[in-house]
Order: sequence, then structure tokens, then C-alpha cells
Amino acid sequence: MQDLMENNKICRLRQIYLAVGEFENSIIKNFGLNYNELSLLATLNTADCLTASELAEKLGLSASCTSKVIGSVEKKELILRALCKEDKRMMRFCLTEAGKKKIASVDCSQVEVPGILKCFIDDKCPLRIGIES
Repeated sequence: MQDLMENNKICRLRQIYLAVGEFENSIIKNFGLNYNELSLLATLNTADCLTASELAEKLGLSASCTSKVIGSVEKKELILRALCKEDKRMMRFCLTEAGKKKIASVDCSQVEVPGILKCFIDDKCPLRIGIES
């Protein structure tokens, strides 16, 4: 009986994993950016320039992954890097005008959230208890 319950958990987690992939594909199709790229732009849109480590912390990504995302949106000319005024050894990242236009054009209603994930974005969902928005 225990094995059956464990297999059921694995199947349910697989459904969630596939739904997240479906959601990301919808983001890419609608906005031409993946989820991490879009999140980085949204984060910079609510702050002045940030360092790579500040971005990593806010996005919940490793330094390595953050570096790849920064490189990707930088290549698309949506962000730019500037020397930190306080510490010349650090770089700060800011939205370009194109980045500001891109994030302003994002209409979340264009992205269909798969049913299994809808509860996670509903503020009244009991599964969201303890999850920050």
C-alpha cells in the first residue's frame, strides 16, 4: 500500500513538472522570453540598478544561473551593465529603454495558467499559506 501511495506522489509531481513546462512555453510563445528572463526584467522594473548577487537573491537562483540569465537578456539589449559608483569592482544591471518597453508590454492575461497550477496563484488557496507573493 505504501508503494502505491509513493508512486501516486511521483505521478502527481510529474504532472506539476509538466504543467510548469507548459506554462513556461506559453510565456516564451507570448513574450519571447523564458520565465527567468521575464522575472529578471520584472525585478529590475521594481528597483533601480541591482548587482548580480542582489538579482540572484531576489530571483531565488544560483549565481551561475543568474549569470546565464543576465547574459541572455543583455544579448537581447533589454538590460545594460554599469560600473557601481560605490564600489568599482562591482557591476550593476539596469533596464534599457527596450527592456522597460518589453516589461510594460507584458499582459499576463495572454498566458494560460495550467489548471494544476492555478491554486498557487489564487490568494485564497490554502496551499499558498506561507508563500510570499
